[in-house]
Amino acid sequence: MYSIDVCTVINSTVNWLYPIFETKQQHYLFLLRVLPRYRHKFIQYIKKTKEDTDEEAQKYAELLSTNLELSQREVKYLIEQQKNYERKHRPINTN
Repeated sequence: MYSIDVCTVINSTVNWLYPIFETKQQHYLFLLRVLPRYRHKFIQYIKKTKEDTDEEAQKYAELLSTNLELSQREVKYLIEQQKNYERKHRPINTN
């Protein structure tokens, strides 16, 4: 939807006038006649970025998941938690 007003009209007609229409086609034709027409616009959706995975790290996660009987997702989560813990509790060098 391109306009907030159009969304509001659609929501109110679906909730309020829906029992009046006998078929979905009648409801659709009603909306075609009532709603203003807009030009087609291209909406740029935000896509999730893929993480760069190491082949070696992938194999390591597969091996651990089979040995520990956990999913690869859980193994990767545990590895990340360990890395975060090591970062937080790293000894400070005072040379």
